[in-house]
Amino acid sequence: MSNPVCLVDPCLRVNPEALTLLGQLSGPVFVVGIFGPKDTGKSFLLNQLAGQEKEFGSGPGIWLRHLSHPTKPHENILLLDTEGVPEQMEDDENEIFSSLFCLNVLLCDLFIYNSKVEEEPQKELDKLTYVTELPQKVHVLEHCLSENSFLLSSVLPPFVWCLRDVASETVWEELLQASNYEMDILLPYSTEDTPSSCAQKLFPSCKAFCFHSPHLNEIEREAFLDLPHPVFQRQFKAFKNYVLKPDTEKKHQRGSFL
Repeated sequence: MSNPVCLVDPCLRVNPEALTLLGQLSGPVFVVGIFGPKDTGKSFLLNQLAGQEKEFGSGPGIWLRHLSHPTKPHENILLLDTEGVPEQMEDDENEIFSSLFCLNVLLCDLFIYNSKVEEEPQKELDKLTYVTELPQKVHVLEHCLSENSFLLSSVLPPFVWCLRDVASETVWEELLQASNYEMDILLPYSTEDTPSSCAQKLFPSCKAFCFHSPHLNEIEREAFLDLPHPVFQRQFKAFKNYVLKPDTEKKHQRGSFL
């Protein structure tokens, strides 16, 4: 396993050190990217996937960590962690995050959107406004721009929404388990071009997983020895099984935009 290294800086310049690391890899590569608001536990989630106690600790731009597949030692997993999106920012900074979102989506085989749930699911997902810009920023075939939104679903990765710090009494987890974690079960049908409806239309598949807060109170800490909360551990196991199962390891044929 490598230490995290910057792959792309906020100016979209590729780090030569990261290219050297990638050039040394042999065997199949599966790329998992994560994106979301600042201070929502993105790095912690990737840290759990990597099986490391030390935080991923990404800085500005997109950061990369390499690890061997836990059950397939000759295969590689690359984790991409994008700097958290601040709640308030200037227009030029917002454009940087829009570009980082777009690049993260195009680089990965599985895209994770991570956010804490403070409102109803649809309102929460509608905060991911960058998804509405994908058809304008990514052209699959230059001579078929009128069909671009339709064609995007053939090159974008599966979309996974991680809803963090969900209260135990909500019924969302039960609904998701009963529907094989289909994100649609949490969202009302809409004909409007909202970010949530755009995500449903553009990405080839959309899953969602709920997570209890991993933090323990003092009494629980004595019982569980500073491990994440047992409910979080159970939920994370289902999420990890989905991320690593064979049918998500699909290498998407990207178009001429690369």
